[in-house]
Parts: sequence; C-alpha cells; structure tokens
Amino acid sequence: EPFTLWLLLAVVILKESLFRFVFQIGNRASSTAVRADDWAALFASGLIAWNGVRLLKPAIDELMDALPSEELQKEIARIALSCGGVHAVEKVLARKTGFTYWVDMHLEVPKDMTVEDAHEVAHRVKDKIRRQLPRITEVSIHVEPYPRKSADLTSTITA
Repeated sequence: EPFTLWLLLAVVILKESLFRFVFQIGNRASSTAVRADDWAALFASGLIAWNGVRLLKPAIDELMDALPSEELQKEIARIALSCGGVHAVEKVLARKTGFTYWVDMHLEVPKDMTVEDAHEVAHRVKDKIRRQLPRITEVSIHVEPYPRKSADLTSTITA
C-alpha cells in the first residue's frame, strides 16, 4: 500500500533522531552501554536489508525472464507427450509475463508425418496445455523430425 512508504519514511526519520539523541546522551555520560545501541541499529538494518532482498528477488527474476520451476516445465512436457503423435519434447522454455506464462517448445513428431498433420498435433498440444494449465496463455511450438540424426541430439524428453 502507498501509505506504508510514508510510514516507513517517518519511522526512519524517527529512528535516526532517536539514535542521535541517545548517542549524545551516551557521550555525555561516557556510557558504552548507551552507545551500544548503534550496534543494535546496525543489526536491525541488516535484517531489514536481508528481508528487502528476499522480497525483491522474485520480482527481479520475473523482470529478467528467469525460468519457472522445473516442476512446471516437466508438467508441460508431460502434457505434450500425452498427446498422440508426439514422440519427444526437445525443449521447454517458459517465462512469466505478468501473472501468466508464455511457453516456447520443440516437439519431435514422426519424420514422415505431413506438415498438415504436424500442424494439427501442435495445435492439440497447445490447446491441451492451455486447458490443463490455465496460467499459461501462450504456447509457441516448433516441430522437429523424429528420429533425429545423432549429430543433432541434445537432451530430449521422450514418451
């Protein structure tokens, strides 16, 4: 909420004023115990900074197109493999866009399949993924021939 920013600013100003006041009293009284409050303030500042980083990390990951959880990627591949005509999933690349995900994936279909049939398989996969995982709004599919030449092999998820 916007008001919390103003509240935080007021707290920082108040804390700084109190610190200076207590530090002056500690100097006048030559009291190390009173001046030790600055160590407590440093510790509290460290906790606040740590929590700030912890809360900002997910937002920064989204801005930097960090990959979603491996479980989500495996679930996407599992759904694709459950569709007829898909022999393997070569790769699944997903990124969060706002509250939803966009997915790019490479599917392997029989190399003798017609372009029309491969297109139909891709649409079935896309529709099934979007139906079973509603937070995925866009799926872009690239079709590869199966089996591939051994020189082209990379990590592939197969049925």
